Amino acid sequence: MIRAVIVMTLASGPIGVATLSHPTLVSASHAQSHGDSGLPTVTGATVPLYPPIARVASLQGTVVLLVTTSGNKVESTKILSGHPLLAQAAESNIRTWTFIGNPPQSTKVVYRYEISEKCEGDPSVKLAFPSEAWICAKPSPPID
Repeated sequence: MIRAVIVMTLASGPIGVATLSHPTLVSASHAQSHGDSGLPTVTGATVPLYPPIARVASLQGTVVLLVTTSGNKVESTKILSGHPLLAQAAESNIRTWTFIGNPPQSTKVVYRYEISEKCEGDPSVKLAFPSEAWICAKPSPPID
């Protein structure tokens, strides 16, 4: 089993297109030696986006979800912390995740939303399945 940390940048346009750059692969033996053995393996997910209203309001922060899986898909979620606008986006995204046939289990997933001029894209998304997602967007232009 190989876990991947994937960096994605969305292309602008009518359809958001994810591009992969510099994936860092972590072997199962490395993952086990670092204490994350037994975590579900993600096989599919939509790219998480920065909520437009949160971006305009310069809202950023961390969302922590408790996710219960059936072994193949998300069965339920519970928001443990985070601003409601960001939490709603994270919860909506996590429900798109699918997993390889693992036993049913619950795990925490952290979404980090950041607004910064230093984003590599607009937005830039980094995923460390199955435990973390970083979504970075550049500040919205001022409204005239």
